[in-house]
Amino acid sequence: NMSIDVLTEWASPCDQVVEIAAATKHGALVGLQHGEMLVLQVSTDAQPTFEVSARLSLKADISALQMHDELCAAGLWTKDLCVLSMSDHSNAQIEAVHCDSIARSVVFARLG
Repeated sequence: NMSIDVLTEWASPCDQVVEIAAATKHGALVGLQHGEMLVLQVSTDAQPTFEVSARLSLKADISALQMHDELCAAGLWTKDLCVLSMSDHSNAQIEAVHCDSIARSVVFARLG
């Protein structure tokens, strides 16, 4: 039997609802209500804890999240796709998804 030990926990601020989350190399991306996204980093102390390293405000609720290296893709319920540079936590690019559906998953892929 494999056992899993919980090392740390995190609760959303002010009872905001977590709508979506994605694991990253060093923590997690968390999508809250009203298009707010938190970047959580796991501290490397003896007792690990989650620390909010960035708070971003997108223009709509997040429907899908994915992170690759320093880029984050966030699908929105408005049929938009946001690509964000996480190195400086700035909004690098917002592209409209030209289809009748909402992104429920996003992935980075090298083409060619």
